Amino acid sequence: MEKDIDGLDWLRAIRKKIAADCHYDPKIMGDYYRRIQKQYEHRIVKNPYDINHKTLVPKN
Repeated sequence: MEKDIDGLDWLRAIRKKIAADCHYDPKIMGDYYRRIQKQYEHRIVKNPYDINHKTLVPKN
């Protein structure tokens, strides 16, 4: 039995359940994750790093 070295076994279990619920089909899983992303877009933290200028984008 493997030890939970990084403390992320709970996350791996969720991902395994989602994969099983989607019958391990990448298209179904992608559709599922896109639907969840749209549903919870107000919770998603955007990357504040500006790739073009390699600086942090100031908050308005």
